Amino acid sequence: MKKSIKAKPFPTLEKARNAVSSFLTPLPNLYYIDENLKHTLRQYQQAALFHLDWSQRQPNANEEYNQLMFNMATGSGKTDVMAATILYYYKEFNYTNFLFISNTTAVVDKTRDNFLNTSSSKYLFSAPINIDGEIIDLKAVEAFPVNQESNTIYLKLTTVQSLSNELNDPQENSLTFNDLRKHKIIILADEAHHFNAQTKYAKIAKCSFT
Repeated sequence: MKKSIKAKPFPTLEKARNAVSSFLTPLPNLYYIDENLKHTLRQYQQAALFHLDWSQRQPNANEEYNQLMFNMATGSGKTDVMAATILYYYKEFNYTNFLFISNTTAVVDKTRDNFLNTSSSKYLFSAPINIDGEIIDLKAVEAFPVNQESNTIYLKLTTVQSLSNELNDPQENSLTFNDLRKHKIIILADEAHHFNAQTKYAKIAKCSFT
């Protein structure tokens, strides 16, 4: 006789669901996301963003909700949610530096087309990105610039292995631990369940997708 499998509890998700479903919690106006994504988000993708927004509005968000995971099945539109997350943190909290990491070069290359190659059929944003009448430039970088341009989102894409090498053996025009301390950075970790055991306990991600 097979043992029944208990559903894994997600306490943060349950708190967010309860809050978002309450008439006392106003839903965020994420109009700029719909306007700047090629694909219209599905209901569950919108719900994921509402839950994210709830967590980031809590008084203890920087301590208790500074590492979050989107648990989504293959084919459910993780990358669309990731693109929406970039727009969300830029618009709502003025984040301009984003670090995307994955465990394989193939995923990094695919995501580069998704986020940066406007001529690719896989590009996920509207071109150009326009938020409240301002044209936003999305730039690929190897290291986040000290003097940053206005209306610009900086995105570095790399594997977790390459990132480790960069941080532990700094080279010119590469990311350093000092950069991580100096800049406000959102780290997006894709396929996070593939990261090694040590990575699971390291404070490396604001949002992970698995």
